[in-house]
Amino acid sequence: MTPRSLRATARRLFAVVAATSVVTLASATAAIGEPDDGTQPTGETIYPVVDLNAPVQDLTLPVQTLEFGTATMSGGVKEQGEEITLAGAVLFDPNKHTLSDEAAGELDQLVATLKEHGPQKLTVVGHTDDVQSAEHNQKLSERRAETIADALHDELGDDVTIEASGKGEAVPIADNDTEKGRTLNRRVVVTVVR
Repeated sequence: MTPRSLRATARRLFAVVAATSVVTLASATAAIGEPDDGTQPTGETIYPVVDLNAPVQDLTLPVQTLEFGTATMSGGVKEQGEEITLAGAVLFDPNKHTLSDEAAGELDQLVATLKEHGPQKLTVVGHTDDVQSAEHNQKLSERRAETIADALHDELGDDVTIEASGKGEAVPIADNDTEKGRTLNRRVVVTVVR
């Protein structure tokens, strides 16, 4: 569903809820015994007829575009065009830059994916959550990127140029206020430059 159709659906739903709320309020007023002077509802619930295909007005409320992360919770290689994101939780133990026991399978899958591209140049960028200090996270992200770059160099050889860097906590893709969000933010992104 496109953002435009999502907004249109939300506006239609808002119109239905608003109309239904009026009927419910009228029914509730009748039920509590307001005097019937001919202007009060009789207690019957009348359902409004709403034409869902009728043109709707744009909402004046601000609409915020949400962007979700690409790192997978289980690890695994997730490819977006020429950018491949790996979950740091699978590659590394907490707060470490040495490879975990599960990392070998992920790296094998990454190497197989990269060989399909036949790259000449790659960038490897490490990212962290914001739990530690910014300085600590920057250094950790750099060391993690270098670890992955070294592993890729061993598998792909000297014909592929690999540049490693870290962005620390500076580029989150999810909310750092939740464990799920922090897990998504701990990632390594490998990009095929050419």
